[in-house]
Amino acid sequence: SFKFQGVNKMVRQNNIIVDLDNTLALDEWRRPYIQSHGWEGYFELCGGDKVNESVATTLAVLQDSGFKVHILTSRSESMYKKTVEWLKEHHIDYVNLTMRPAHHYQDTEEGAVYHGNHTTVKLEMATKLGLKPENTLMVLEDTDEVVTAWREVGYNCWQVREQGEHYHAKS
Repeated sequence: SFKFQGVNKMVRQNNIIVDLDNTLALDEWRRPYIQSHGWEGYFELCGGDKVNESVATTLAVLQDSGFKVHILTSRSESMYKKTVEWLKEHHIDYVNLTMRPAHHYQDTEEGAVYHGNHTTVKLEMATKLGLKPENTLMVLEDTDEVVTAWREVGYNCWQVREQGEHYHAKS
């Protein structure tokens, strides 16, 4: 197995931030459920996501070298237990899992409504955890606007996948 020998001792940036949906977890198959079943219907199916093997392998190699993985996700905290089970099932190790408050999502007769600022919520999560560009090697993310937000404040953000169709309903 490949290991970065001694690198982490010299690098002050020993944190990795990773997004969950469409970055580590492949969720394309359940996106249509936002419109047909609302946010809860979409989130309820998260246990059926496949793992993005290239991201999972990258995280494992970095962790073996001493880097700390922080999962910051817009997924509702109402799915915390299912998410932890999925991470265990796929052997994903992490230091912490920070999820968006459940009240940010609302299902109405008009459809799925999202409350909150999608582009800054993860930056706020990182700040609360004491993560900053100076102590974070990289961020792995998919969403164009969020990638831009990370980069604008100085993070080295790698866009893992094309965002594809914008799947967030009304904001």
